[in-house]
Amino acid sequence: MAKPKNDIPEAYELKVDFKSTLDLLERLEFGQQVVMMSSYPTINGLECQLRKVHRNFIFESPSIKHGEGYQPVDYQSEQYGFGKPFGLNNGEALIHVPKGLSEFRYNLSDVKGTISYLESNYARQSTYARMLMPLDEDDDYPLSLIESVSYKTNGTFYAKGLFMLKQLKQPLDIYRVTLVNKTYIVIDSKSLIHPEDFKAYVDAVLLAFGLISGCLLKSERLVLQSHNANFSNISGFMFERLKPTVHGYKMIDPMLHRNYYSLPARIFFPTRDYESLVAEIAGCSDFSRCVSLIVESSSYPVYIRASTYSVALETIKNIIVGSKKESINPIKEPSDAKVIRESLNEVLNDIKDDSIFNNKAILYKRIDNINQTTNKDALQMSFKFVGLDLSEEDIRCINYRNDFLHGRIPFTPSEDADDFEMTRVVFKLQLLVVSLLLKKVNYQGELLNFFTYLCLYKYKTIPTESLFRAV
Repeated sequence: MAKPKNDIPEAYELKVDFKSTLDLLERLEFGQQVVMMSSYPTINGLECQLRKVHRNFIFESPSIKHGEGYQPVDYQSEQYGFGKPFGLNNGEALIHVPKGLSEFRYNLSDVKGTISYLESNYARQSTYARMLMPLDEDDDYPLSLIESVSYKTNGTFYAKGLFMLKQLKQPLDIYRVTLVNKTYIVIDSKSLIHPEDFKAYVDAVLLAFGLISGCLLKSERLVLQSHNANFSNISGFMFERLKPTVHGYKMIDPMLHRNYYSLPARIFFPTRDYESLVAEIAGCSDFSRCVSLIVESSSYPVYIRASTYSVALETIKNIIVGSKKESINPIKEPSDAKVIRESLNEVLNDIKDDSIFNNKAILYKRIDNINQTTNKDALQMSFKFVGLDLSEEDIRCINYRNDFLHGRIPFTPSEDADDFEMTRVVFKLQLLVVSLLLKKVNYQGELLNFFTYLCLYKYKTIPTESLFRAV
């Protein structure tokens, strides 16, 4: 078990500027007059009002234009141009709306709609980048889960919640700040970064948060660009509405862990392991997809999660054993395997009476694959390679994965009242997959066994396993 650490590490002063950021947020939320620029005569030149609200920009304008040489009805099938790309000129800069209005209502007196994506002076080259995402009351920013430091920024002291990822190819600072009466999660690049790389890191940061906390923060994101490392001047921005935040099941619970073992202090998820997790997600698409399967499906019914977790198990198994193929093959040396295959093929060739076979070709294929480990064995070996021991109960749950992958449910309603058994297997699969994912980044600690938690607080039954599992 890792040595307990102090709840509040040393403070750190973030030397970044928020005046330009605050000015932009206030300007966007207060609203501004803009003029439409479009190739459609029905909307080109319309004077409109644009205002930022929760997860959207609200767009309001007078009714569409009428003119000589055209009738508005001619453009009705094209939403009068509102659903196509257009620009908005506020007198200082051009705001691009490349996807048009995401939805709108039109009548004879006015048009009202929403914009889910827009950008202004957003460069497709390296700049310093800052991402802001508002946090709702029920969003779980994992300051109580991951090792962090206290910090000062924008005139406010925060007891904890700063994550400094210094070892990434593109270092990042992650923290919270309150602006315009809202709390935001902020991700700052510490060096010049291309917007596509910044997006990949932001996605990885949030996905790693989601794996640990069970809360995949989404909602919306505002990305700011600056030519200054302290963001004293904002050169461009991009807004994007995302899918709603996903609320699932945390895998780390330092407070419950401390109380369970009567420890003097909480043990947080180490920053170095979190940083490794972010790097692995950003650098390996298969690993990222596996984490997404776990996190994004956590709100699905257990019967669907059984299938998605089984796919995730296959994915992480392939990642772990992929680099150790020679170690899992029944025959150590490929040259020896070749000799054995050739010998067996000769034996089969010498049998001239084909009438004794139902399908001789299948035997040749099996001989060709003689040095391949079965998928069932490879699954168990993946745990062995990362130093995880499996119980008989673990193996039994793993062996169900083939049923789940093919849409079969190995329990009937009479055998599984209130989905108790199904829930147990699904949470077991989740725990096993997350254990493999975290061992891939060399994590050593204890994960919350959520089904044991349910036994104690929901089912009111005596659990058969500990509340925490060492990995």
